Order: sequence, then C-alpha cells, then structure tokens
Amino acid sequence: MLHRLALPRDLHDFTARAPALARLRELAERLDPAHPPVAVVSGQPGLGKTAFAVHAAEQLAEEDEPAETAAAQDRTARWVLRRTTAAALHFDADHQGAPGDDPDPATAPADNEQARSWLEAERDQWLAALGRSRTAGRHQEVIDAAEAMHWFSDRTLHWELWAEVFQQAVDSARALGSRRDEAVQLNYLAWAYNQCLFDPDAALSAAEAALEAAREVADQLQVGWALIYAAGALNRLGRTDEATARFQESADHLSNQSGAQSRLAELTALNSLGRQLRQSGRATEALAIHRRSEAICRAGIPGKPAELIGLYLASVHQHIGNDLAALHRWAEAEAPLRYALSRFESARKPDARAAAGAGPAGRRGAAAVPAGTAAGVRPCRPGRLHPRRRARAAGLREVVAIWDGTASDGRDTTAHLVACTRSHGVDVEVLWPDGAGRVPGYEAQWS
Repeated sequence: MLHRLALPRDLHDFTARAPALARLRELAERLDPAHPPVAVVSGQPGLGKTAFAVHAAEQLAEEDEPAETAAAQDRTARWVLRRTTAAALHFDADHQGAPGDDPDPATAPADNEQARSWLEAERDQWLAALGRSRTAGRHQEVIDAAEAMHWFSDRTLHWELWAEVFQQAVDSARALGSRRDEAVQLNYLAWAYNQCLFDPDAALSAAEAALEAAREVADQLQVGWALIYAAGALNRLGRTDEATARFQESADHLSNQSGAQSRLAELTALNSLGRQLRQSGRATEALAIHRRSEAICRAGIPGKPAELIGLYLASVHQHIGNDLAALHRWAEAEAPLRYALSRFESARKPDARAAAGAGPAGRRGAAAVPAGTAAGVRPCRPGRLHPRRRARAAGLREVVAIWDGTASDGRDTTAHLVACTRSHGVDVEVLWPDGAGRVPGYEAQWS
C-alpha cells in the first residue's frame, strides 16, 4: 500500500526499472478499493528500493485525477488518524490498553509495545494526517487524536514534533470556538516547549494563554496546570522567585478543588514546589511541602488504582529523601530513598512513568550517524530541529556523556542525543565507569 500523505521528494534523474514500473502501474489500474493490492519491493541493500518506491508513487500520483487523489488522501488520512488515536490510547491510564475505535481491529496493535512500534514507524504519516484533517475542517478528530497521544508523548520527550501536534490541536480548538479544549491543548503545548524544545519563552506564552482561556471558562483544573507550566518556564528562564510563587499559587488553588484529577494535579504542584524550594536552599520548607504530598498519597484518591498512587508515593519518598539529605540528616534520608528505588525497580519505571508523573499535564536530530556511534541509534533530523536546539548544539565545543554505548530503543534519549550532537560536528566523549550498570527505569526518574 502506498501512503500518499507524506511522500519524499522524487529523484529528478531516476532511470531504468521500466518493467517493474509497468507492473506496478498495472496493479494500480486494477485497484479494488475494498481489496487494495500490496506490492513488495525486495532486493539487496543499496539497489535503490526506496528510490524506486518513491518514484513509482510520484508517477502514479501524477496520473490520477486531482479529485480522485484528494479523495484517496482523505480516506487514508481518516484511517491513519483513527488508527493513531486507538494506538495512543494504549498509554492512557484511564483506558489501560483499550483498543478504541480502530479502523481495522484485526490488524490493530494488541498491546503497548505493538502500539509504540506502530506510532514510531508511522509518525510521518500520522503527522501528515493530522495536518490534512485540520485543513479539511475535521477539527474534533484532530483534538481527539492529540488528546489520545498526550500520554504517549511523555515517553518520547526527544520528539520535537509534539509542539506541532499540540499546536494543530490548539488551532482546531480555536476553529471550533471551544475555549476549554483550547486551554487543555495550550497546556500540552506549553509542556512540549518546555520539555521537548527547551524554549521557555514560548512555553510561558502558551501557559499564559492557557491560563486566560481556563479562567474564562472556569475550568479550575486547567487553571492549576497552566500555573504549573508557567512556573516551569519561569524557572528555566532563571526567574526563580516568580516560579516559586506560581507553584505555590497552583498548589493552593488545586487544594480547594474536588475530584481525583485535581488531587493528582495538586501532587504535581506540591512536588514541584518542594523541589523548587530545596534547590533554592530552603530544604526545611521543602520537607514540609513533601510531607503534605505524602499525606495525600496515604489517604488515597477515590477512583484511582492503588498501583498508581503507589508510584506517586515512591516519587514523594524520593523527594523526602533528597530533602533530608539536603539538611544533612543522612541516616533519616536512607529509608525513603531505598523505598523509592525499590518501587521504581519493581515497577520498571519506563512502563509506569506516565502513571507516576500524571502524564503530560504533570510530566514532567544526525543526518548521518558518524562512525563509532552505536548501530541502531535513530538519526535525528537537523532540518526539523528547533532553532534553539540547533543553536545550542552548534555553540558547544565538547560534550561528555555517561553512556554504555548500547543502541537506542526509543527510550534511551542519551543515545539519541549523542548521535544528534555528533551530527553537528561536536566532539562527544563517552564515559562508562568500570563496574557501572543500568538499573531498569531508574535513569529516567525525576530529580
């Protein structure tokens, strides 16, 4: 099946392969929409299989009537977006693997790993489908897809495309006149600018816009999240006093709200506030704040599974241990830190990360990989890197990475960043101490 949503550019000097092209054209002319043919291009590496497939697709697209092409692209876009939404819901804590409205249940991803593989392999297609759907005016489908993907995005922080995804959803919400959806998606956009693009100025702008929209429609939960995201951006900008004030305002605001989602948001606000206080040299106040988080976890949250709250509690214990250590109360710090480590290990935190971090609302590019970089590292795409990241990479002279050199599986952002930094001609010295080892999931835990 040839996807026509995001075809690469054709080669201007493509030659030969006439028999194969004729055979493919023959198959296309016999196309039955209910049973589309599948053409497999096989051969040894380096023979030009990809160039042939792209050339064939471009030639076929030129031969189609514009109306037929547009209709086919629309059908494909809707199919792709439905599959994307259903696959992404595997990572939503409130759905827990529910297949959703997949267009072809027989081939739908059956679990988280299959869903991840599909979303990673087809990201160019679903990103193009998202844009086409918005342009066609199917705004609710765009919002639904972005909402479904917001948990999955937490697992792929190195994907800069999340800002584009959530901006599309913001635009669709505005087209529908839904200020509540606009507030939600602006909050996600602020997260993406903060965590994926390292652009706190844009993050602060998005968070402030989310705050205005949320207050206009009296969505108190989104008010709390907007304050959290604004605080995170302010902290990155070095405006620490303002960041602390925003975290405090969010915690106070959310404490007056009812509902499970408000309690989870309050936990994030409190944990962030406590961390901010500790990093500002106010560890005694930080400890008191984190004790409030501990009390919420121990009281439980109606409607939320014990496993989820247990992961929040483990994160709180980590903070408490760090607070005690900052106060030089070493003996007291050991127990909560050991508790947190034990829970992170048993839960294999990459798989439970979204649950413990409350998803994106609380969650928290080498054209050619140089020789010596571990095989399997996905290349980054310099042309798609955010200007702030490009500038940072170009401005570096040397980087030291603590990395064991293993291939990236999509979870290990260190491998990705090593490849990306080297692609900008920056020397990366890779260190891995003798006797060091990986604790599953522990490398991703919060500071």
